[in-house]
Amino acid sequence: MPVAAQSSDVHGAARVTAGYAMLYLDEPWAFAAGGSMRLYVYKRLGVEPEFMTARGPRFKQWTFVPNVALDLADPGAKVTPYVIGGLGYFHELDKMINYTRGELAWNGGIGVRVRAGGRLFVAPEFRVGQITRAAVSLGYVF
Repeated sequence: MPVAAQSSDVHGAARVTAGYAMLYLDEPWAFAAGGSMRLYVYKRLGVEPEFMTARGPRFKQWTFVPNVALDLADPGAKVTPYVIGGLGYFHELDKMINYTRGELAWNGGIGVRVRAGGRLFVAPEFRVGQITRAAVSLGYVF
């Protein structure tokens, strides 16, 4: 029976993400967190709806973005680099003046999923977009 890290029988992945986000160029980096679920539609190509939130001293932001992800190696490999990006919805609250707004959200970036034993993985990544971020995800491949 093949070990999970050697199996290419991967249908999806669920993960939680935490890191730091740059909300605006003149604002300090802020804590960001979120979660997503990737479902493969064809070999290395998947769709990954994601919710992400960031809270700085002045701004609270969140996005919901249905991403498209392309693995650059077999999804069952021990180390799998990927590119990811998508379009969705962005919401922001400016706490200083109690003003909210919503608009089109986008993001794009790169990451690498590293198996951490069995079906668990760690995935550092960097993305630019409405919530530009450097983050690490912990997840489970199914």
